[in-house]
Amino acid sequence: MRPEVLLVIMKLNLIKTILFAIVAVFGLNSSYGSGHSKYTLKWQEPTFFPVNEDGYIEIIYFEDAVYGDSKPEVPMFRKSKKLQVPFFSYKPSLNNKKFIPVPEREDALLRKVFFHEEEIRVRQSMQNTRKEYYTVISFFPFIYDAESDTYLKLTSFELSLEPFYDPDISYTSSVTYADNSVLASGDWFRFCVDETGIHRLTYNDLQELGMNPSSIQKQNIRIYGNGGGTIPDANSEYAPRDLLENAIYISGSSTGTFGQNDYILFYGESPDIWHFDEDDHFFRYERHLYATENCYFITADLGPGKRIEHQESISDEPTHQVNEFLNRAVHQRDLRNLLESGRIWFGEVFDAGPAQQFPFEMDHLIPNRQAVVEAYVAARAPVPSRFTLQAGGSQMDIPIAAFNPTDPNTDFAHPGVAKMAFQTDTQNSLSISLSYNRPVSGSRGWLNYLIVNAASSLSFSGPQFSFRDVDHLGPGNILQFDLSNAPSSVQIWDVTDRFNIRNQQTTQTGNNQRFRVSGENLREFIAFDGTAFLSPDLYGSVPNQNLHAMEVKDFFIVVPEAFKDEAERLADFRRTHSDLSVAVITTQEVYNEFSSGSPDAGAIRNFM
Repeated sequence: MRPEVLLVIMKLNLIKTILFAIVAVFGLNSSYGSGHSKYTLKWQEPTFFPVNEDGYIEIIYFEDAVYGDSKPEVPMFRKSKKLQVPFFSYKPSLNNKKFIPVPEREDALLRKVFFHEEEIRVRQSMQNTRKEYYTVISFFPFIYDAESDTYLKLTSFELSLEPFYDPDISYTSSVTYADNSVLASGDWFRFCVDETGIHRLTYNDLQELGMNPSSIQKQNIRIYGNGGGTIPDANSEYAPRDLLENAIYISGSSTGTFGQNDYILFYGESPDIWHFDEDDHFFRYERHLYATENCYFITADLGPGKRIEHQESISDEPTHQVNEFLNRAVHQRDLRNLLESGRIWFGEVFDAGPAQQFPFEMDHLIPNRQAVVEAYVAARAPVPSRFTLQAGGSQMDIPIAAFNPTDPNTDFAHPGVAKMAFQTDTQNSLSISLSYNRPVSGSRGWLNYLIVNAASSLSFSGPQFSFRDVDHLGPGNILQFDLSNAPSSVQIWDVTDRFNIRNQQTTQTGNNQRFRVSGENLREFIAFDGTAFLSPDLYGSVPNQNLHAMEVKDFFIVVPEAFKDEAERLADFRRTHSDLSVAVITTQEVYNEFSSGSPDAGAIRNFM
């Protein structure tokens, strides 16, 4: 073990020992000491709770009850206690419990969900909310008497919380949560993009956003945004918790006011992203689940901003020459959702018609090289059926399982996903044929997507051209990229790190450009000749906000702007009649700070 690591561990153990000694000698202060609280559950008649527009469930109910997913009809008691001292938590216990028999309706509901706990099981967990940590105690206030086959419900009890020391308890989070949002001060303006590539903001664009470009110091211009992709479902996966600054290019001198001929270049990402599956050696396409554009924010009030820096070409001898790259293309149309529910959408319909053709325009394909197409399809038929995929002289059947029309719980349709290799036969396009072999009348198929990966020559075709190498990755590898048909007017940016774009140094040889980089990790590059840029959609000014600094409330209401007035009425009612601290926040405010201004359900979770 490295000495510095050992030293850190020794310091941490020393801190824990000191804390334990202090508590042992002086005790915990009154705010953290043991607690004994008496509770009386105010039971009411069972009631009906809506689960969707057409359905209700009957639930057992007492005031301030909460409900879980495993037994939604059965209420739970829940209590949280703030944790304030590192390495200490609480050990709960229930005393002086009083029970009464449950009425007939409640008995039926408990039997319906097979509730058979013969003693109250107190469940405990630790949660964190906006940097504050709590121990959470919950339990079902019922017991089952197996001998008499009856249920009892709790009417009153005493909850004791005894502090205890545990060296394994940590209040540190894997997520870095900013104390304040960058939107808290200064003038801010929002614009959005729906394509990945280099975008340009002109003098007139800044004016249209609401800025006064002639009074702006160029060195102070900053652009913030978190790039494409849906926020991951798993909390353990990284997602920015506030807006991050992007490196940008500004024409002309680096200082002075922004002139009418000046412009800003930045690398903007579509909400939909590609990711490379190393195991399958295949690029897959991930469509954003909520947004059709990805947003960025600009300000000139926070001092000098981040600029695109120069990246030297490695001088070491190359281990691999790169003169081709793995090209990629997708066909996906979200036209229909088969159940009008869920995340999966489909496009084209297949029934009794002929095969459908799907052309792909892909520049500089290398003829007679293996390409791969992945198809995601689905079908609804009472007997097994199949799709037939054809390309480049190759053919593959995609079998689809039958659905059972007599089973009310059967899937509406069954999916099929398959990959097929084929040979390319042209340089700039290819065609995929897909047909559904309908077995019986009324059967129907649908296409979700087609994804093609194919080798292309590394030859510039402007005005913008993205490329990468996936075939020579490994520790110690030095890759030499040779980009042909690239005059000196062509620039190359390394956009692997979307927040820290680099202007790649190259060597010009005739009409070709050459550079060397490390091949340890996958890198993405974009070349452009400056003749045309993408243009963002301009939305205008954004009021200052700072959800990051908001105090923890008892009750958060997150609503679209159109519902804010009614939400404030509810908030006032809760403040007055329930003595709760309540905050009303709009969804756009949450999106601005936690999903870069674009709709994403994960942003609401991360805010909470």
